[in-house]
Parts: sequence; C-alpha cells; structure tokens
Amino acid sequence: MSGRLDEPGARRAFETRLGVLLRQTRQAFAARRRVRIRRGARGAAPSAK
Repeated sequence: MSGRLDEPGARRAFETRLGVLLRQTRQAFAARRRVRIRRGARGAAPSAK
C-alpha cells in the first residue's frame, strides 16, 4: 500500500478520498444530531467538538 502512495498524484488522490469520507461521516453525524434534537431528546449530551 505504501509503495503506491509514492507515485506522483497517488497520495493526493488518497487524501482526497479520505477527505470526502470524513466529510460524509461528519454530515451523517450532524444529520443524526439534528434528528435527535428535533425529537426533543433532552438526555443527549452535546458533543465535545
């Protein structure tokens, strides 16, 4: 795996894929938080972030 990242452009493509995954994960968590808030679940503590 690390050998492939040494090729020009491979690392950038890998980081781009990683960034997209992170963004999708963050959006999914945000959507879930909004749904929980809309339902009025008071027991849910706000995230530390």
